[in-house]
Amino acid sequence: GVNTVLAAADGTLYVGVGDGGRAGRVDRRVLRARDPESPNGKILRVTPEGLGVPDNPFFDPRDPEAWRSRVFALGLRNPFRFTLRGDHLVVGDVGRRAWEEINVVRAGDDLGWPCWEGAGPAPGYRSLPACRRAYREADPVDPVWAYRHGPSASVTGGVFLPEDGYPAPLEGAYVFGDFIRQEVRALRLDGDRAMGTPELIGTDVGLPVRFRVGPDGTLYAGDF
Repeated sequence: GVNTVLAAADGTLYVGVGDGGRAGRVDRRVLRARDPESPNGKILRVTPEGLGVPDNPFFDPRDPEAWRSRVFALGLRNPFRFTLRGDHLVVGDVGRRAWEEINVVRAGDDLGWPCWEGAGPAPGYRSLPACRRAYREADPVDPVWAYRHGPSASVTGGVFLPEDGYPAPLEGAYVFGDFIRQEVRALRLDGDRAMGTPELIGTDVGLPVRFRVGPDGTLYAGDF
């Protein structure tokens, strides 16, 4: 289903859509996450009227209502929460059984799901003919950070802290959480590169499902 809906300064909307598959088994339907003709497993970018934006990577000027015209990036499992920074998104993509991901996503990116999870072949899907073909032909974008799913995890993508007003290690850091593990971490990013490992800054914080920074720079977390 639909997750985050984010309004950009140019008036367009970014919309995260999960793959719609069943997590408990290998579900061939989730291969649609790699198909630009389907909305599932994507981040869409649309006008306020719901049409595709002309500079989207798969835009068809003959059919701006087509799903491909609306696709910004594909190959995601569950882009539950994300934030916009410049011309790219920073996305928390909830994993299936192997990895939870933080992705830096630009227009046209293929994030690999369901053939890849983390930076390697996805357990359960690697043997499918469509994935064997993808391993020969596709060039997915690796996560900027990934951590193992087991025994249970669910990443909640976060926000960037202000460049001042926080202790030096946290200024400008990307703060994200985990819904199952009830944790909050801070990760410093330099473009598409993680600067070290995320710092654990909160435990037993409840069930974080959304992060926001208020007008005064205060970090807020929604607890489910």
